[in-house]
Amino acid sequence: MDLMILVWIAGSLFLASLLALLGRKYGSWITISVVASLAVISNVLASAKIVEFPFGLHSPAGILAYSILFFLIDTLNEFYGKKEARKAMIAGILGQVVTVPLIWLVLQWPAAAIMTPEKVTAANLALGLSPQLFVASIIAFAVASNLNIWLYAKLKNRTHGGYIWLRNNASTIVAVFVSNLIFIPLGYWGAGLPITKMIQGHSLVQLLIAAIDTIFIYF
Repeated sequence: MDLMILVWIAGSLFLASLLALLGRKYGSWITISVVASLAVISNVLASAKIVEFPFGLHSPAGILAYSILFFLIDTLNEFYGKKEARKAMIAGILGQVVTVPLIWLVLQWPAAAIMTPEKVTAANLALGLSPQLFVASIIAFAVASNLNIWLYAKLKNRTHGGYIWLRNNASTIVAVFVSNLIFIPLGYWGAGLPITKMIQGHSLVQLLIAAIDTIFIYF
């Protein structure tokens, strides 16, 4: 993987860690609001572009935002418990439910005469979140985040609060595979894209991010 991509991943996780620290100081609502924002932007990015990783693997461009979202849910689970983590999950779902109809409205709204056709086309492409992707994202996020929260809390209880690396990675690994097996086939079915390669690429890169974010959850 390109070194610059790893730098961006680490930098994004560091920023997310600082936001989590602010949440610990001023209240979990800060972290919850960031989760809701990331849930929305990961949808928009997923619809905008498919990116390629080494070995010919493909993934929706929202992969980093989506992975950080799970990292922040884990920090909530770690420091506040399942209740606050589930609040973040609900906020993420509601954020998508509220935002996507607004995006659809903007796409249907006639552009002003001062807008050139090129600008209108660019805006439509940038915001062109399909109903198929929206539904797939809601289902995948709801199922995977619920599973992630439950497994993280279960492992924390079983290890008596120790082995943060174990519950962080184990819960994320399970959630990642479940999420990708739901989201990618449902969201991109019929689009003529390499579904299997996208599942592989999305999963492998998310697992790499999960391994890196273990450093930051200890931080």
